[in-house]
Amino acid sequence: MKKLFLIILSVFFVFSFWSCTTEVTIKENSNGIIDISFSGAAGQAFAKMISSSSDYQSDTVIFETDQIQFELLKSGFENVNVKSKTGSDLQISMQEKTKNTFLYKSGLFSGKENLKITLSPKELTEFYKLADEQIILFLDLLLAPIFNDEVMSQEEYLETIASFYGESASKEISESNIKINLTDKNNQTKTFSFPIAQLLTLQETIILENK
Repeated sequence: MKKLFLIILSVFFVFSFWSCTTEVTIKENSNGIIDISFSGAAGQAFAKMISSSSDYQSDTVIFETDQIQFELLKSGFENVNVKSKTGSDLQISMQEKTKNTFLYKSGLFSGKENLKITLSPKELTEFYKLADEQIILFLDLLLAPIFNDEVMSQEEYLETIASFYGESASKEISESNIKINLTDKNNQTKTFSFPIAQLLTLQETIILENK
């Protein structure tokens, strides 16, 4: 079965497939609807890993937009639009209207008046536990300590990736960042940026709020 769940997680927390900077924009509207957009492109080393871990064998097309859109709609998101120009890049826009998707169920998203995003070992472990068997299988390929209740430094994690997947994969992760733009109901935007390796080895709690 094709790994459709890849993109559901990529929308927010599977960062390690993306070279350079992955950008996520989250806008809270006055009517309570949350607009979410995602843009990124798979690095060469991890693109090969994604392809080899699925039934779909291709060196160029690793994201099937129609199936990704279907899976996101099934997960409770609305007005989902998924595009890919090259097959290894991805642009997603969608809306969270119910506060009943995995983003809220895992505790990553919370807040009644103002949106709060909580990044911590507890929330990310819960996110992992809520996943189905195929999602877990894929996340396990990351060897990320955050999903396995382990404590590991960024340096130790990058060494582990290098030993399993090679120096190119380790280099992609070490050079990658996630940028999160959080826009409040007054259209004021606050931007947060983190190294991907920091989040995959997270040991503290990071709260993202725009207030």
